[in-house]
Amino acid sequence: MRHIIIFNRLPKAIADFGQWLNDDTLQCHYLMCSKVADQFSELEPYAFDSYDDDGIVAKAYELCKLYPVDSIVTTSEFDVLRCAQLREYFDIPGQKATNALAFRDKVLMKETAAKCGVNVPTFTKAKNVIDVLSFVQSNAYPVVVKPADGAGSSGVHVIRNDEQLQHFLDNNKSAGLDIETFVDGHLYHVDGISINGKVEIIWPSSYLAGDALSFANGEHVGSYLLEKDNPLTEPLITFTKEVINALRLPDNGAFHCEVFVTKENELVLCEIGCRLAGGRIVSALNHAFNVNLYELWVKAQAGIVQQLEIASIPTRMSGMILYQPQSATYQGLKNKSDTAWMTELEIAVKEGESYGGASVSVACAASFVVVGHSETDVKQALHKGIATLEENMQWC
Repeated sequence: MRHIIIFNRLPKAIADFGQWLNDDTLQCHYLMCSKVADQFSELEPYAFDSYDDDGIVAKAYELCKLYPVDSIVTTSEFDVLRCAQLREYFDIPGQKATNALAFRDKVLMKETAAKCGVNVPTFTKAKNVIDVLSFVQSNAYPVVVKPADGAGSSGVHVIRNDEQLQHFLDNNKSAGLDIETFVDGHLYHVDGISINGKVEIIWPSSYLAGDALSFANGEHVGSYLLEKDNPLTEPLITFTKEVINALRLPDNGAFHCEVFVTKENELVLCEIGCRLAGGRIVSALNHAFNVNLYELWVKAQAGIVQQLEIASIPTRMSGMILYQPQSATYQGLKNKSDTAWMTELEIAVKEGESYGGASVSVACAASFVVVGHSETDVKQALHKGIATLEENMQWC
């Protein structure tokens, strides 16, 4: 009997563990966020109200002491490092702490990548406010400051002048921040998965608004896959392979890499995570490659042999939108039939409740996926979907 620990905060609609890990040779120990644990009652998970605190790790430690655990599975970026620490301490196969930290700490990430020749912005890790002021003086505006271990664009600030810098310093602590030069370019993301040491999927997409911070300006966050013949497809794939080789992607690892392309077609690393993408990017990729990326990743981490027949290029184009909430009270859809054409439309807000706009890039009032034969088809459908929701989602 093999013992496996699974850390999970995903709903059952995304992560059907009962189906994926239905094997008499497996004894699965599920550690879950209380918000989703009830959906998996048949699996008898351990539920944690304070999922991000240390109690869940203490429980995993206890289980590793009780049983000969040979796999620890994660489905979230925020669990990557603590799962790696457990594997390292108990000598369990899979990603270890040093490797995980290189993907979580944005400064160490760029240091590691730069040593291998990957193009990165000028950057430093601020120990105190003097480091921030010195960096600005040496490199000039604009600069970007962000938490070294952040995700979802939370806490990211683009500072363009002295007034904005003073406002930031008046409201934030500087110690531990990643500060870097602003890259004036269009932002792309390259997503994929490695199984048993082979990269099975790697494909680039373009952010619809050109960056992942569009939510801060009231724009909706979206992206679409690039066609095979797009002149940036191969350069982005090649660049990302250099990044994952530099950071030593685990044999059974997923990745979400963000890359700037400047007007001079220079490629510059923004950052990379050792996990599947957030928002609806995974759904878009699933439609494009006819796979379930979470299922592939979970089974790979669990050491389950998979018979893989995955296309090397998308079988169709796809894209996704995270539609932003308004700072108002949601009143419902005016005409549901107008939205019937959207693939996987999800309304995330509740009628009668008030909202205050988006605070992170993956926040949304609604989200949807579209599919098409070309980039042009998909982009047109994304804009049509935005217009449809603007017409039909009622706020007051």
